[in-house]
Amino acid sequence: MAVTDDTQSMINYLVYRHGLNETADRARLLAYLQASEESVWAIRDWWFRQEEDTVQTAVGTATYTINEPCNNVSQMALDDGTPIEYFPPETFNRLLAPYTSDVGTPKAWTMLPKESQGTCRISMYPAPSSVMDMRIVKERRSNILSDDQGSQSALPKDYRMVVVVGAELQMMRTEGQLQAAQEKEAEYQRLLAALIEEDSRQTKVFR
Repeated sequence: MAVTDDTQSMINYLVYRHGLNETADRARLLAYLQASEESVWAIRDWWFRQEEDTVQTAVGTATYTINEPCNNVSQMALDDGTPIEYFPPETFNRLLAPYTSDVGTPKAWTMLPKESQGTCRISMYPAPSSVMDMRIVKERRSNILSDDQGSQSALPKDYRMVVVVGAELQMMRTEGQLQAAQEKEAEYQRLLAALIEEDSRQTKVFR
């Protein structure tokens, strides 16, 4: 099994590579991997953070909750793929909120404040006059990792080694292995540069 197949394989690799205790050190390594995953996730708006989904409308209903994993919404389109216009919340509220009873084909949308972690709320104008599957592009959250084969990094498989090396780097810094950390930093930056290069080739959706 490859190092990056799942979180358990990543931990197994770190245990073996650093001569750690098979049982006692696994929780600590998992914490380093989680921190590394979230650190890489936050560096930029990676292409793999975006995911297509649909929202089924109800007649006369303008507000919808998109269940997790959702951190943001980049685009909304009609069921035929025609994008509808995004308005910042303050503009949407000023211009369109007074007309919430209007129904028709949605022409505009906005983001609403979140009510819970991992979900997104949107509102559209006018409220749909028919049932349709609105197309959206949403932003995923990073994965919550666990020590089992079913847990995987949210990064593309070919680039997950940056999470492993990032975990090693954090461990070395925390434990005062400064010389080793300096050498590991070069490997981390090389892997991160390859990920950034791939990101520059990918098509992404922006508001």
